[in-house]
Amino acid sequence: MLIVQRSNPNIYLPTPPKDAISNLKQQLTERLNEKIKEADVLADMLTPVYESASKPEEIEVAYIIRGQKNIINRMKTLIASARKEITIFISHPAILNGLKESLTEAREKRRTKLNIAMTREVFEKEDTSNLGKIRLLCCTMDQSLNSLGMLITDMSTLVTISDWFDEVAMLTQDRNLIQVSRDFYDNPACCQNQPEEKSPHAVLRKQAS
Repeated sequence: MLIVQRSNPNIYLPTPPKDAISNLKQQLTERLNEKIKEADVLADMLTPVYESASKPEEIEVAYIIRGQKNIINRMKTLIASARKEITIFISHPAILNGLKESLTEAREKRRTKLNIAMTREVFEKEDTSNLGKIRLLCCTMDQSLNSLGMLITDMSTLVTISDWFDEVAMLTQDRNLIQVSRDFYDNPACCQNQPEEKSPHAVLRKQAS
């Protein structure tokens, strides 16, 4: 609504009302279009789940795992049994630290393909040098992933941590849920292909700790 003329002191001039409202309309339209794109992505992800719900005979039983130690141990067992591919989303350092050794062994000894995505906070604070290329969780859904983690092994088993602090996870072999979760990793709007190098400040913080 204002034009700032840099001087000493600054001079503030009113924008003509039609121009100001035109600018406001443009900003609102851009925000709406961005939300529409996010809604379309969400619809594509949820459609297979909805369709599977209409065929209850095809839905696999889901099991609840309670306790952080039990969750980590079950994930480690699945990682040890994986032979082709492991896809994992990590948003809490305790999950990475609990699984790092198993993931490294799968990659180096069994040549299992690792698809790893994590939040920037975890990436910058933790040592990931033995895990290969890491993608960054970068879409607006990141906020909902702050207490979540997901593991997919050989496209056959999915473990989803619904709440890390309440120590609850779900294990399922439902093919639709597994495919939806796997697609999240391949979606460039959700996972950034090439994470930036860890900042010097992050490295120094890590060394100091």
